[in-house]
Amino acid sequence: MKIRSRSFRHHARSLTATLLFLASSGVAWADTYDPGTNKLTIRTVIIGGASFSNMVVTIGSIVSAPSGTAPNAGEDAYDTASHHLTIPQVTVLGGNTYYNVVVTVANLVSSGTLSGSDSFDGTQLTIPYVQVGSNVYFHVVITVGSVVSHGSGMPQNPRDVFDPSTHHLSIASVLYGGITYTNLVIIPGTIKSVGGLSPQVTFSASSLSFSCLTYCTPRTVALINAGATILIISEITTSGKIGNYSLFSESNNCPGSLGAGESCAIAVKYMGPAQVAGTGDLIVTDNGAGSPQMLPLHGYIY
Repeated sequence: MKIRSRSFRHHARSLTATLLFLASSGVAWADTYDPGTNKLTIRTVIIGGASFSNMVVTIGSIVSAPSGTAPNAGEDAYDTASHHLTIPQVTVLGGNTYYNVVVTVANLVSSGTLSGSDSFDGTQLTIPYVQVGSNVYFHVVITVGSVVSHGSGMPQNPRDVFDPSTHHLSIASVLYGGITYTNLVIIPGTIKSVGGLSPQVTFSASSLSFSCLTYCTPRTVALINAGATILIISEITTSGKIGNYSLFSESNNCPGSLGAGESCAIAVKYMGPAQVAGTGDLIVTDNGAGSPQMLPLHGYIY
């Protein structure tokens, strides 16, 4: 059931006494909520281990809003079992910034990007990445044989998955006629083209968090090519600023390419001002599935 925007505004006002108010303080990144449309724009949300960027949802109800002086570490996280969305920090347009809020999601407006959603033109379905067993194929174009089930709501899988035993293709999200549909299951028709096998990029950690006195020593994470083909790395950088001041920097020993199973090390340094929560991402651009890959970064100097 869709909850009207005035319901969230009422909840937001009632939570003012328990949530920290920041009137345009130095928060580098936050979700944004528009009370006029009841739409929440999510910078990054983790669903089933995958990161979706720029997702837009409508809010159902507020589950909890514990007070605190800084956001909890981590990106937004969606629990597919409870349907709870945990938000480290959210800014109400024209109003306050709230920390560590848990809400339910009423409707998915846009699934954002997981290296792009599938797209359907009425005849052909274009799939950026699909998993078949232990392999991941990229840029697959097929026709649709039949629809097994229509899904809805938040994506339940990080990418499309094909089950050879049932011939079912589970689709995370697909754009058709300007509308995003999620969690569909179809039986493919004809395979028109397959781009090839894609390298698989993983990090040795799900995020990097710094909590330091005066100075933060660099932390190292491994970049791993878990796929069966060569990973070509074009850029490694970091994001996250307060004003024009960069919060993170990186150095690495990564070559221009990594063979199957090979890895390299990336050292990340946090340089934020004292007593200000900083967030950003380690960003790796390459030819792997889901490029650019982003590792959440969080820092706080006491």
